[in-house]
Amino acid sequence: MSVLKASFYLREPFMTSNIYQSFLSPYVEEILKAGLTNINNALDRETILENCGTLNCNTLTTLLLDKGDTNYFIENVKRLSCVFSCVEEVLTSLSVEEFKVVYSDMLKWTGYTHVFLDCFKMLKEDPLNTNLSILLMTSFLERSLGDVFMASGKQCPSMLKDLLVTQELSSIFGNNEMKFLHILVGPPTSLNLRNITWHGFVTPTDLPIRYAYIILMTVVGLGQKLSQSAEVIKIEHREQIIYTGLHLPFPDLKNDVDRLTDLISHTKHIVPSTMLPYWKSAMSEFSAKRYGHAVVLLLPQLECSLRLIFASVNNCPERVKTAMSTELYTTFNEMLAKLTPDGTDNRLVTALGEPFMDLLLDTLIYPAGLRIRDRISHGEVDLTSVTSSLASHVICLSIALCIIQTKPQPMDPHVIEIQDTVSGYESHYHPIACLKSDIKDLGRNLSAWISIPHPDGPEFSWETISLENVPEISHFQQVANAVSLPEVNNEQLKQICLPFEDLTNALDLILNKKIHTLYLFSSDSDSDRQVVVLLQNIIQTMQAASSVIRATAEVRFTQFEKHEMRSRQRKNYTKMINVIPIVSSGLRSVLLWVLSCLMNIESWKELDQKSKIEQIKVLKYLLSYGENVKNNSGLSKNRWDENAVLMKELTKHLC
Repeated sequence: MSVLKASFYLREPFMTSNIYQSFLSPYVEEILKAGLTNINNALDRETILENCGTLNCNTLTTLLLDKGDTNYFIENVKRLSCVFSCVEEVLTSLSVEEFKVVYSDMLKWTGYTHVFLDCFKMLKEDPLNTNLSILLMTSFLERSLGDVFMASGKQCPSMLKDLLVTQELSSIFGNNEMKFLHILVGPPTSLNLRNITWHGFVTPTDLPIRYAYIILMTVVGLGQKLSQSAEVIKIEHREQIIYTGLHLPFPDLKNDVDRLTDLISHTKHIVPSTMLPYWKSAMSEFSAKRYGHAVVLLLPQLECSLRLIFASVNNCPERVKTAMSTELYTTFNEMLAKLTPDGTDNRLVTALGEPFMDLLLDTLIYPAGLRIRDRISHGEVDLTSVTSSLASHVICLSIALCIIQTKPQPMDPHVIEIQDTVSGYESHYHPIACLKSDIKDLGRNLSAWISIPHPDGPEFSWETISLENVPEISHFQQVANAVSLPEVNNEQLKQICLPFEDLTNALDLILNKKIHTLYLFSSDSDSDRQVVVLLQNIIQTMQAASSVIRATAEVRFTQFEKHEMRSRQRKNYTKMINVIPIVSSGLRSVLLWVLSCLMNIESWKELDQKSKIEQIKVLKYLLSYGENVKNNSGLSKNRWDENAVLMKELTKHLC
C-alpha cells in the first residue's frame, strides 16, 4: 500500500459502538414508551375517529392537557396512547388499495401524495421500514406545511418546531391539531420523531410502528381539515431541488454493493450492531435503484457513526445520546466545527485528517456545496432525481468512515479507489475553492475577447497595439511588480495584463497551488471574513462587466455592418473599439491583484490591523470600479470616455 493510503487509517484505535446498545437518553426512552401505555383505552374507535376515518378533533380536545410543567409532553403522550393504538389497529387492518381509496384525496394538499402512499405500502411490507417512513414523512410534511404557511405571504420559518407554533398554521388547521403535531414532532421534550430519526439516534427496536401510522393519520387529518375550511387556501408548492452539475469524486458503484455490505458488517467499531439493519436496507434500496431512499437511510447512519468517533476522540461519551431538553444535539454542525462546545480544539480533525474533513464539509455544510442532509431532511430535494452517482457518493463517504480504523482484507477495488479519493481530496465548495473556480471562468471570458467582432481598417485595428502607442497598458503592466505570485515569473505576469493574451495556462499554473482551506476564517473576525467576500464579489462583478462589454460590442458590430449607425453612433463606436483594449488590460490587472490576494490569503492573519484596513479599502475600490465599468458599458449608456478615465484612476490605485 502506498504512503498516501497508509495515512488514511486512524493513528490510534478507540472504543465506540461496542459499548452502546441504545443512543437514547432516559427521557427520550421514557416518552417513547409512554406512547405504548394505552391509558384511556375505554375510548372506542367511534370516539377516536370520525366517520371519514380521520382523528376526531373533539376527542383530541378532551385528551390534550394545557401546557404546564416539565411533564407536559410525557403526560400528553400517555393520554394520547389510546389514539396511537387505535390508529395502529385501523391502519394495520387496511390493505394498500383500501388505504388509497379511503385516504388518498386527503393527502393531495401536501403535493406529495405518492410519497405518503409509498410510506404506507412500505409499512405493510416490513416493520423495519418504520424508520424510513418517518424520515420521509416528516421531511415532506415540513415542506408541505411550509407551502401552506407561505400562502400568508410571509417568509417560512427554517425550523419545523418554529413553524408548528405559528399563528398562521393554527388559524388554518386549528389550535388542537397543531398542538397534537407539536407533541409528535416538536421540541426535544416532545416525541420529537423527526429529529431522533434524522439525526441517527433510533435503532429498529426503539421505534414502534404506531408512530409512523400516527404521523400518516395526522397528515390525512390536516387534509380533511383543509377541505372543510370556509376559506379557500391557495397552496403553491415550491419547486424542489434537482441536483445537477455536482462535483462527485467517488466512483459510481452501479449497484455493485454486495461486497461493501459484507465489509460494513465487519466494522463494528464504527457501525453499531443495532444499526446494521438500516445499513443493509440502504444497500438493498440502492441495488433496487431506489437511490433517494438509499440516501435517506444512510445520512442518519453516517451521522451516528461520526458521532461515535467524535465522542471517543474528544472524550465526551455522553454526546452519543439524544440531548436532554436543556442541551443541543451533537449533530454534523457541531462535529465538523473547529472547536468543541467547551472551546477546546476538535480532535476529530486529527483523527480523520484534513482531506476527509474537507470532503465532509463539502458534502454536508458549505453553503455552495451539496448540503445534502440539510436539504433532503427539510423536503427540499426531489428524491426521484437522486442519481446512482449521488447515492454512490454518500455510500462511499460512509464506507470511508467505516474503514477508517479497520484495514479490510482482501482489498476490494472499490475500497482502494475510495481510499485514494479521500486521501487526495481538496475542498471544491469552500469559499476559497469557489473563488478559484470563478477566477478561471473570468479568465476564459477575458481570453475570449480576441474573438470580439470589429470592423477592418486602421481606425478599428487591434493588431497594431503595442506598449509604446498605448501607454495605459504599459502602466497596467506595472501591477506585475506590485503583486506576489512566485508560481510565475515577472514576464509571465506582464503577459497577463496584455489585452488579448490567453490567460488559461497562466491561471492554471497559479491556481494549482494548494491553499489549506479547512477552517480558514471560519471563526475569525468580521474583517477577516470580509476579505473573502470582497474578493468573490469583485470577480463576479468583473465577470458581469466582461459579459456586458462583449454583448454590447457584438450588437454594435452588427449595426455597423448593416449600416444602421448614424454619424454620432459611428463616432462613439470607434471610441469604444479604441477603449476596449485598455478596458481589457484594466480588468486583467484587477484579476492579477485578486489572484495575489487569494494565493497569499493564508498570511492575511499576520497583517496588522492598519494593513488589513488599507487592503480592504483597495478591494472596496476595485469592487466599485467593476460596477462602474459594467454600468458604463451597456447599450443604453455607451460611456466609453468615462471608462477611459476609470482606467487611468485604476493605475493610480494599483501601481
